[in-house]
Amino acid sequence: MTFYFETPWLDEFVLVSIVFILVRIYWYTTARHDHWKKQGIAYIKPLPFFGNLKDVVFLKSSRGEVMKYFYRELDGEPFGGAFFFNNPILVVRDPELVKTILIKNFSHFQNRFPSSDHSQPLSQNLVSLNGPKWKSLRTKLTPTFTSGKLKNMIDAMAECSLEMNTELQAAANNNSIIEVKDMAGNFTTQVIGSVIFGLQFNSIKNPDSEFRKIGREFVDPSYKRAVTMMMNTVSPRISKLLGLNSLSKNVESFFYGLVKDTIRYREKNEVTRNDFFQLLIQLKNKDTLVEDRSKEDAHLRHQIDVVDNKAEQFEMTESLMTDQCFVFFLAGFETSSTTMSFVLYELAVNPDIQERLGAEIDEVLEKHKGKITYDAIHEMSYLDKVVNGIGKVELEEVNPHLRVGRVENHLGKNTPSSPDRDSNLELPVLSSRAQHDKRVSQLRHRGG
Repeated sequence: MTFYFETPWLDEFVLVSIVFILVRIYWYTTARHDHWKKQGIAYIKPLPFFGNLKDVVFLKSSRGEVMKYFYRELDGEPFGGAFFFNNPILVVRDPELVKTILIKNFSHFQNRFPSSDHSQPLSQNLVSLNGPKWKSLRTKLTPTFTSGKLKNMIDAMAECSLEMNTELQAAANNNSIIEVKDMAGNFTTQVIGSVIFGLQFNSIKNPDSEFRKIGREFVDPSYKRAVTMMMNTVSPRISKLLGLNSLSKNVESFFYGLVKDTIRYREKNEVTRNDFFQLLIQLKNKDTLVEDRSKEDAHLRHQIDVVDNKAEQFEMTESLMTDQCFVFFLAGFETSSTTMSFVLYELAVNPDIQERLGAEIDEVLEKHKGKITYDAIHEMSYLDKVVNGIGKVELEEVNPHLRVGRVENHLGKNTPSSPDRDSNLELPVLSSRAQHDKRVSQLRHRGG
């Protein structure tokens, strides 16, 4: 026997529930959109759900391009407001305020935002950590950046350069077309593999090597990553509950396995190399590194003095080593390959600069018997100007912003009298490079 129950109210209940949920979401994502208006600060009008990041979520613009838009929309203001989804952001334009934040009052702006969920794999790294733990890690890792340590790694970099030169010469002999960005990515991946892990990734000869695939997997844009970023920003608790992570299990297992296997191999076979990984092993076993700073490293002493006050003490574990290797790989291969691509493009369209640079390189290498050394590169002053000049201008189109920590009554004069501690700061690179500001350009053309 079959029974039927009439439920005429069910459709209405479902409809009302959906409307209620949408209204709650709308309220939740717009409740703080009057933040800057209440403080009397100029701001860019946000959209529901997205704030001012709609184009980023839909992969139409990068974060850097949006930050440049903020900078230009707030023309005439020393700072102004914007919104990353429902979070208020203070965009600082005035170069003097930028100096106050990054130099004079840096101790109050060390933390990045939002505070990362450090329970996620590969998240305990120098970029993601905040507070005392970041200070301690920064102090431990600072000696790895001395000129002496870099000199020890230069031979490995030179080997990669010679291999790339061979591949480029072969392509030229065959009149082959080269995709410069891919070529640069293959090169930087191999360099990082050599100087960080002490391994040969063979990405120059084999662009489809496993490590190259891992790099592409993480940096290639996707809607899934955009949604994950949005959820991590709007509601970190819900994001954690849902287990959302911008890293795939494949990336996680690859890095943890790579570091574990490399440690075991070196310890078992008593292998030592002049690379970053060996320095991490020393930190793991001895907790400190041998100091070898020269006059070139005076800035490192200042960095340690700034951060070691109230630093939290902890051990360099295998897991922590993995997290540092991951962020060094991530920070190195894509940024460096992008810079290389822009520099090579500009050299191609400016043959006079290319010729002058080539002449300098030939002259310096002749003095050093054709060998690429740390001192030889140091003598290439025009190369330094080319990379810095072209790189800075071009990269502003890609990533013209710098993130720093929360607003805390340490901005100096001409700032909100009582800034909300929940507000975060974004510093457009344009605001710290005043030569790109119209007013400065006009003064220069007038001879001012």
